[in-house]
Amino acid sequence: MQIVLYIAKRSPYTGPMKWPIAAVAVMALTGCSVLEPATPLQEAAAHDDVAALAALLNKAGDPNEIGAHGITPLATAARVGALNSIRFLAARGADLNRGSGVNGWTPIMHAIHKHQLASIRALLDAGADINARGESRTTALLLASQSGYQEAVKFLQSRGAAHL
Repeated sequence: MQIVLYIAKRSPYTGPMKWPIAAVAVMALTGCSVLEPATPLQEAAAHDDVAALAALLNKAGDPNEIGAHGITPLATAARVGALNSIRFLAARGADLNRGSGVNGWTPIMHAIHKHQLASIRALLDAGADINARGESRTTALLLASQSGYQEAVKFLQSRGAAHL
């Protein structure tokens, strides 16, 4: 909230649109989005629609396709807790550790960012590397700790995550 206040105070805009513009600017700067996924694979993954995922992948679709916001279908599913999509995409060859999005986070990191503990569990159960590093060289445990997501920290440690 502090950064929204900072941007709003320095914004050249006045009137009722000042605060929404500041909030959108913060979301853009931090890689957050309220926009719906753009590709058909991302749509199907986000809505946990395994039948649609199967149909799309059977038409020579790539489970590792980079879609809207630079995010893979698996990361999209992880962000919204679409557990059936996570399991299906993992079985169809999705890279469980591929960094994606503006931060280059692994799917587990995307799940941490959105507080999706069930997604973290499903990704680990599917074989994701608990100590995989994103493009910034951070780990899931470090991201969870920095985010104050203690439930994820405890869970990751219980599953063998390397110490910070």
